[in-house]
Amino acid sequence: MSNVIEFLDRIGRNPMPSAEAYAASVAALDADAQEREALLAHDADALNDLLGGRPVMWCSVFEPSRQPDKEPDGEVPEGDEEEQTDE
Repeated sequence: MSNVIEFLDRIGRNPMPSAEAYAASVAALDADAQEREALLAHDADALNDLLGGRPVMWCSVFEPSRQPDKEPDGEVPEGDEEEQTDE
């Protein structure tokens, strides 16, 4: 894992108490000068490019038990209930 990614993980778990502490941690980081500059500038796009990340990432979840044209087992679509009469 990249030192920069480990650094981001670490500060995500334990945020820096001040901007000075953050700057000191970035300065001590074993990373390229460009990566340190991006971290200090809080430039996520530049850091993403430097680390070879994807420009856009999508996540979607499909629930396989439901299909758009069918109701889940045991459910009756509204309006399809039969009226019950007491005899």
